[in-house]
Parts: sequence; structure tokens; C-alpha cells
Amino acid sequence: MVNNFKLKRLSKCLSQKELANLSNVSINTISKLENGKVNTTQLGLIKRVSIVLDCTIDELF
Repeated sequence: MVNNFKLKRLSKCLSQKELANLSNVSINTISKLENGKVNTTQLGLIKRVSIVLDCTIDELF
């Protein structure tokens, strides 16, 4: 499974801090998502990030 969180974030010219603020999650969580260390069953969290990144959840994985 490919993790595209960082690529999507960078394509929107967002820092981890900016994405965290916009999606209402911690910077630590954004870092963990980008490094594949967050449980992918946390769909609510992943959905919030996908909305900010203007993509589907499928595009993030």
C-alpha cells in the first residue's frame, strides 16, 4: 500500500502545521499519517484530512 499523504500535502503547498490546523488534528498525527504509523481505521480523521487536501481517501493510499 502506497502512502500519498505527504505528496498530496506538498502538492497543495501546505506545511504539516498548516494541514494540521486546517483539518483540526495535531501536527504529530499528520506526521504519523505520512509515516504510516496511524491506524487507518480512523476514518473520521483521515476524511477530515482528505477534505482539506481536496482528494478522496483512496487517493491517499
